[in-house]
Amino acid sequence: MKVNNIGIAAHIHAASPGGPRYDVSMSSTQRGAISNAIWLCSNCSIIIDRDEERYTSELLKKWKRKAEETAIKEQGKRLPSEEDAVNLMSMALTGHPKKFLPTAISNVHKATAKVIEETDPRFEVVTHFKNGQTVFEYRAKEDVSFDFEVKGEEGVEILRKMFEEGHDAKLPAESFDIKGMDFPGGSIKEASHLEIKKPGLEAIQKIWTVNPQNNVINQFDDVHGFVFLGTKAMRFEGSACSGLFSINYTRSIMREDESSSFNISVNFPEWYGGDIKRLPHFNKIKSLFESLVAGCEFHSSLEVYGESAFKACTKSLSEWPEMMDIYGILLYVDNARVIAENLGLDLEFRTGFYYTAEEAIEVDEIAKTFKGEMVFSEEEVKNNAKFSLVLECDGLEFKEKMNLERSSDLRISEEGGVVKIFGKEVFLPDKHIYLYSIYLKPLDDLECAVKGEEVSFECVPAEGFEISHRYHLGD
Repeated sequence: MKVNNIGIAAHIHAASPGGPRYDVSMSSTQRGAISNAIWLCSNCSIIIDRDEERYTSELLKKWKRKAEETAIKEQGKRLPSEEDAVNLMSMALTGHPKKFLPTAISNVHKATAKVIEETDPRFEVVTHFKNGQTVFEYRAKEDVSFDFEVKGEEGVEILRKMFEEGHDAKLPAESFDIKGMDFPGGSIKEASHLEIKKPGLEAIQKIWTVNPQNNVINQFDDVHGFVFLGTKAMRFEGSACSGLFSINYTRSIMREDESSSFNISVNFPEWYGGDIKRLPHFNKIKSLFESLVAGCEFHSSLEVYGESAFKACTKSLSEWPEMMDIYGILLYVDNARVIAENLGLDLEFRTGFYYTAEEAIEVDEIAKTFKGEMVFSEEEVKNNAKFSLVLECDGLEFKEKMNLERSSDLRISEEGGVVKIFGKEVFLPDKHIYLYSIYLKPLDDLECAVKGEEVSFECVPAEGFEISHRYHLGD
């Protein structure tokens, strides 16, 4: 077993004049005696010597006496482990009525925060446990002075963005030193990182699109969030549609600098596991991105405490790769919804799914077929359709029956296939392709053709020509 010893022997009363809590009435023998010593961790030994008024000799002696009494009581006993704490908590909860269980976690956090706050009443403490990590949030009730030393260029850049642009600062524990203060409840060196959050002002970002062709306005939901101010720039972070839609940007507040960075995103994981036919706020979000991709102007207005802080207009976001990526996903999901609704399927939304451009086009064409949008005029068809068939009579008889000099309608049937959507195989019904108002032009000599022979034809458009794709969904 490996043991890490971070303890250090410290003096209660300093050994030499000018030191912390030096007592002139003590002899050299008394100063060097065990009664004038206290065993502390290296961090605490520094803290007590920097604040003599707070850490008096009486307080240190009280600490020592209590520690010795505890040590005597625990002699011969196994040190408690984290498992013991869990077992003890389980025993406590088992003895309570079930109505206490929903608030058990919250009460543990409140009790932990209360104990930590009692060690230093200058702080309000809030605790969290998320993704396997314990988070202690310290909120100063009054001004608390300490020295903060940052190591390395990365740490300096993080702090610069905090002071100048209003960003939060997240620093690894090894990249800084704090002197003159220790956080109540434990040493900062035991943490993985320190995060400094700037207080923000409640704000509302109003956004809407304007179609430059007809000036039609499409108003989106208000985006609620916070504005964070720096010395050179301001930052906004907010969300709408129950957290599904997010917007954040940094904007310069310097007159000589009009630079800004801007980001719009959709929190797709919020839809995970949901029925794709009933995804909340889907149509509203898709409509916004659809209008932006189509070239509509993006307008925004920031309001703080009900007053307009500034307004902005971006002529077009359609060329942004991020915009096209988000819209591509929304379009894929919308097509999947159409297919599921027409086939009566239950499909769950999945994150992390992958599809190729060819697969996206295939799903798009399937959805358009169900919606009746796979209809083409003569101008939209590049090449005439061709097909072959086996004659059930000789060529001359077939020519007389079909009256090839007159335009006719033709239906071609295709067997239904299989398509994967969100990783699930979806079986499609048979598809009919209708060719309206065409001339059948033989590509082989019908006069010489005999029964059972295969002959080829070309479909030549006549007046009123149209091709339509439809799925056969039963009688």
